[in-house]
Amino acid sequence: MMKKKVFFSIILIAAVGFCMTASAQNDSTKQTRWQRINQKLKENYAKVNYDTEYIGRPDLLWTVKLKGNIGGSQFNNYGKYAGESMRGKLKSDDMRTIGVEVGYSGLSLGFSINPTSNSKKYKDEEFTMNYYDNHFGFDVEYQHIKSFHGYQNSEGERYEVEKGDMKMNNLRINGYYVFNGKKFSYPAAFNYTYLQKRSAGSWLAGATFQNTTLKNNPDPNDTYNARLHSTLVALGGGYAYNWVFHRNWLLHVSALPSLIVYARHSTRVSYEGENYQEKSHAHFPDAMTTERVALVRNWSKFYGGASFVMTNTLTGDKNGSITYSHWNAQIVLGMRF
Repeated sequence: MMKKKVFFSIILIAAVGFCMTASAQNDSTKQTRWQRINQKLKENYAKVNYDTEYIGRPDLLWTVKLKGNIGGSQFNNYGKYAGESMRGKLKSDDMRTIGVEVGYSGLSLGFSINPTSNSKKYKDEEFTMNYYDNHFGFDVEYQHIKSFHGYQNSEGERYEVEKGDMKMNNLRINGYYVFNGKKFSYPAAFNYTYLQKRSAGSWLAGATFQNTTLKNNPDPNDTYNARLHSTLVALGGGYAYNWVFHRNWLLHVSALPSLIVYARHSTRVSYEGENYQEKSHAHFPDAMTTERVALVRNWSKFYGGASFVMTNTLTGDKNGSITYSHWNAQIVLGMRF
């Protein structure tokens, strides 16, 4: 059950590259505001704070690319309520989008749309923003999911969960730091604003904040209501590697596992006048993980790439556990000019 989904993929703000001639009567050579901005962008683009034997930048400043995305989410749970064990699995509809992105001097603006959104009754919404730099970067993801469907098992009985029965809001902010940013380039694999000339890897440090609410969507006469809320903070480290091989091909692989250092969970259930509420905190070793794989091919003016990113949240113990996974795959074809 998906509500209209317009997926905005924003990496940064597009910059202006057109020069304007000042017309001031007494100072015809004075630079305009846009010329100064353009000059600053060019200077920043040309700045070298990396090892040029390993990393470079494309000579052409303008880029345009077409992209296609597909992604989805899955929610698994296990627990006990009133002495009964329960186990369930929910899966969202796949999110498919196509889009275009225009960039200048390493900054870009893009948008994507879901061409099948009008044909679906329950439409999910997703907002994603990414910033990739050689030394640090972050991802911001927000999902509003109404299309969850699956089942819940309780004491041997199976209950089907239809689309629209459950809905979830999830905000996840993930940041990383690259220790070998002078030789290893994350942007070379994901936003194509740098070029990885020689193979290199780096250890990573990361931090993640996640806030999730999952609840049922009852009918007006329904006496059953359930709500799960979770706030998590995780710290960790991992490793990433860019392998440069035959004729400007690049293969990226990275993993960033983290331990949850702060957690606050709350569960509320009401049924026919009876209320149940429980709060809990982190259980060692609750964890989050982020895995990335990318393949890139560069030509003189064109480039193409495919990437896969998956995030996982693993919380709980033998008395109750929750696993939430979100994945996204992307295919890109771009041109520099």
